[in-house]
Amino acid sequence: MFFKTQTVTHGSKGDKGDRGPIGQIGTTGSKAKIKLAGSPSMYMGRVEVYHNDQWGTVIGTSFSSAHFGSGTGQIWLDDVRCAGSEISLNDCSHRNWGIENCDHAEDAGVMCGNVRLVGVEAPNPFSGRVEVYHDGEWGTVCDDSFDIPDAKAVCSAIGLAGGTVFDPPDGHGMIWMDDVACTGKEVSIEECSHRGWGINNCQHSEDVGVRCAIVRLVNTTSATTGRVEIFHEGQWGTICDDNWDDDDASVICKMLGFSGGTAYKRAHYGSGSGKIWLDNVDCSGSEDDVSDCQHSTWGRHNCVHNEDA
Repeated sequence: MFFKTQTVTHGSKGDKGDRGPIGQIGTTGSKAKIKLAGSPSMYMGRVEVYHNDQWGTVIGTSFSSAHFGSGTGQIWLDDVRCAGSEISLNDCSHRNWGIENCDHAEDAGVMCGNVRLVGVEAPNPFSGRVEVYHDGEWGTVCDDSFDIPDAKAVCSAIGLAGGTVFDPPDGHGMIWMDDVACTGKEVSIEECSHRGWGINNCQHSEDVGVRCAIVRLVNTTSATTGRVEIFHEGQWGTICDDNWDDDDASVICKMLGFSGGTAYKRAHYGSGSGKIWLDNVDCSGSEDDVSDCQHSTWGRHNCVHNEDA
């Protein structure tokens, strides 16, 4: 199955702190709802549809193999075939509701919009070669002058905060953008200045990659301070302040596209809720991602939320 970009309708939040936007599918009778799950961004995630009073997944080949995590429960749709002109999944051909020969390891995902990250870099599923959709074709972006404000614009386009630059596998086809110069205030790379669509002096060995942050700073009015939360296994959680110091904070700030960092303990920005994902974090400060630092196993800790970092 192939989901065209920009086909998911953004709606209101769903039940139980829903993990993505909810839109409507179905044009006759009782309309089914659709949401994107398993992602910190409202623009991408595992496709789930609501049918017969139950959320279920869809099987497909676009962002397949449970790219955004395996769902649970009912698999509602299989062998979906869309031309791309339909306004609803119900308008596409499929096996019929609940008829499938799959398991949740094949759950489909989508990324909506005109910017995507290709060739995912483990362990961060929100990283890859930057590609933009222009004039009916996906193409790459040259790394000339590409820096942190440019990476931020890419990550903003897919609903994430901040990012860093890296050298990805080479792409192919059009090189759409060169000499990109963003101010850091844009919500998409398309708003940034550049040479002009398709005008470049680059080769695909110069394609740029971006690693978007899967951390966020919350319970504050500032973009540069707050309680640290990290996204893992489909949900946001906190970090315990045991051994938390400025080296650890600097890695968090680097993930968000900032330099330096000051550590605060004892829920300085308020106590969180839900999962405490990391404890005993020990970064040298040179790491690009907090998950690369020494820490206790994901979800293993001896903390409570008044120790949130």
